Amino acid sequence: LKLLQELGVDLHKPVSDKGQTLAYYAVKNGDHPVMELLHSLKVDFSQSCHPNGSTPAYYARSSPETLRLLKKFGVDLSKQCEMDGTSLLWYAGNCSESGSSLGRIDSEALLKTLHAEGVNILAPCTSSGTNAVFQARNDAATLRLFNSLGADLSSACSPTGFTVAFYAKDNPEV
Repeated sequence: LKLLQELGVDLHKPVSDKGQTLAYYAVKNGDHPVMELLHSLKVDFSQSCHPNGSTPAYYARSSPETLRLLKKFGVDLSKQCEMDGTSLLWYAGNCSESGSSLGRIDSEALLKTLHAEGVNILAPCTSSGTNAVFQARNDAATLRLFNSLGADLSSACSPTGFTVAFYAKDNPEV
């Protein structure tokens, strides 16, 4: 990779027929040594790495270690990680997210990692302005976790000003 870069190869450009970049493959595979090498070669891990607009953080959402490495590289884990404006917080609050090819997302581990890395867990996580508490509004365990991390569950969780209590009024468990 060092030689290719010296020869003028742009390491940010897609490297596959599907349009993914080297950052995509390194992050998706959890290959931290390759990530470190790419970072030393000035690859920007905050840029889109997939034709669908997703960033490396999206593909690291099931790996706290990889997220911490991205943060070390200067990636803002509170920023959108998908073209539609969704941030990692959406996955932390959305307990039903399957993760498709990445496997089941451990929303608890993701939320704890984001909190530990200084992300405001009540920040909007979608382009519509809802936050992760809104995503978790019907899941008692996740709401308990938000509470244990200091989240004010009485504050608005949607841009219209509704609180989680409004959305949970029909769910006796919550």
